[in-house]
Formats: sequence, structure tokens, C-alpha cells
Amino acid sequence: MRTTIELEMNGKKVGADLRKYLKSLSYREALDGEADTLEVTLHDIEGLFMADWFPERGMSLGASLSTEYERTDLGNFYIDEIENSYPPSECKIKATSIPPDSTAKAAEKWRSWENATLSTIAGDVASNAGLSLFYGASYNPTLDRVEQSDESDLKFLHRLCNDNGLALKLNDERLIIFDIEEYEGASSTDAFTKGEARIKRFSMRSTLNEIYSDCQVNYDSGNEKIPYSGLIGGALSSFKGGSGGGKTLKINKRVRSVGDAQRLAQKKLKEKNRKETTLQLTVVGSLGLRAGATFELKEFHAFDGKYLIQKATHSVNGSGYVTSIEATKC
Repeated sequence: MRTTIELEMNGKKVGADLRKYLKSLSYREALDGEADTLEVTLHDIEGLFMADWFPERGMSLGASLSTEYERTDLGNFYIDEIENSYPPSECKIKATSIPPDSTAKAAEKWRSWENATLSTIAGDVASNAGLSLFYGASYNPTLDRVEQSDESDLKFLHRLCNDNGLALKLNDERLIIFDIEEYEGASSTDAFTKGEARIKRFSMRSTLNEIYSDCQVNYDSGNEKIPYSGLIGGALSSFKGGSGGGKTLKINKRVRSVGDAQRLAQKKLKEKNRKETTLQLTVVGSLGLRAGATFELKEFHAFDGKYLIQKATHSVNGSGYVTSIEATKC
């Protein structure tokens, strides 16, 4: 399958005079908690990328991939590491989706919010970091009091999302907040049947380590701060639905209602139990296999079913185009 790589540097298309040095490209994205990365390797027998063509750190680097069937824009990245080596003579450019002038990752801050929704707090953080916000979750809790204490914006916001059963990623200068369960409920974009020629490598892992059968949320009720245990008397904040051999996941967090406690119990149990069945799959390159997409496994017997892609790496080099994914069972 012929795959075409298109690059832009500081918003300008890279011409044929530079494209002829292109050796490989690798794009890696994660569904939650990590910035996307791009790595471009260039032939450098002439030493150009150690001299006049040495890349500038902080420069923007855009990329897209095209096959005869589809085209995908991978987004905008910023060069943060350059590696020159020989033999063989090459220049490796590593870039991240975090803008160099953004304070999202580096600066540690202290501030607080009271009676604010999660989307309001996320909007403040995004604006301060020079990013836009896409709040894609249907759940938008109101939080009594939240403190960012000597944490970077990304670390703080990821913790806050995680505490409330949501996920966060940074892509193309946007903070994206979403509900992984809503992604799991989407229609599958592909299906793989055992024995297909396009499957290059398959590895499956099933475990009971840190897998739970129910979840208990202990929380304070309003201003009275009365401890409430979700497992007492079959209260609604107890949620059963795992296969963890009777183990109970215990969460201590202040929430505003029994309903919020139930929802959090469901989210935290599902979050922990996602790693019960994990898959690593390498296939002939497919642009549709992106983090957040779902697909089906067929004729893999005990492992048949629907899977959510947690991480995806798209690699193009002289040997062709492959996609490697890490996925969890829905």
C-alpha cells in the first residue's frame, strides 16, 4: 500500500528538495493523559541537518498521511528534541503537541475555585495556558471547592478529570475532556478475524490483578460532613459489576449527592477493570485506527468482542506502513 507523507514547517509545505531526505515517520497518540508525539527521521549523508538545515527547536511541524483510500491530518506539533547521529548519518526530529510557549506542562501554580463546574475550571485552565477547550462529556459536575496546589495545569486538570471519572487529552492546541464510556458505546470502525493477512502481530493479556467485583464510595453529605458508606444497607452508591473475586474498590471522595456517589462508583470500577483484558495488535497501516476508536475481534474465541483503542502508533518507513495499537475490552 502506497503511503504519502506531507509535512509543514512553520505553516509552509515542505518541498521536494527536503522530502527526498525523509526516511521515516512515527505518530503516537494516547486516549488519556498524554500529549501526542511525532517523530521524523531524515537521511543526512551530506550533513545538511547538522549545518545550514539544522532544525529550530520550538518550530511548528504539521503532518498528514495519505493512502489511495483516505487522508488524515495528524495535527500540529512543536519540535522539542533533535538528535543527530552516524553511522548511519541521520537526523531525528521529535515533536510534541504541547506548544512551547504554553504554561500547561511546566509552570506549577496555586489557585482555587468554589462552586464551579468542571467545564468552568477547565476553561480557566485552558485560557491561562493559551489553549482552547473542547468539553465533550455529557457529565459536568459542580464542585464545592477545588485547589490547584503546586501542580502544572495539565497535571492538575488530569487529576481533576480522573477524580470525576472523565478523561483528558491534548491535541492540536486543544484540551479535550470526554467520557471514555461514551467512546466505548460508539459503533465499531473495523473488525479483525483470526488468520487475516493484514494482522502482523497479536498479543493478548488477561489478569485478575487489581480487578474488583464492586466499588464503595465513602463521602460527606453536605455541610454536616457525615460519613456515608455506599455498601451499608445496599445504598445506591454501591455498584457491583466486576469479576474481581469479591474484592471491593474503596473510594474516599466528597460528592454532592447519593446519585453522584453511584455514578463515581460505576466509573471507578469500570476504569480499574478495563485492564482485565488488554490487547496489543500490529496490522497493515490503517488511518482509521486512532485512539478512541472501537473495533471487533472475531474467531479469537475467549477474546472475541469489542475493543477500545487506548494508544495507537502509525509508522511509515522504507518497509511500508504499519499501525500498532493497545486496546482494552469494552
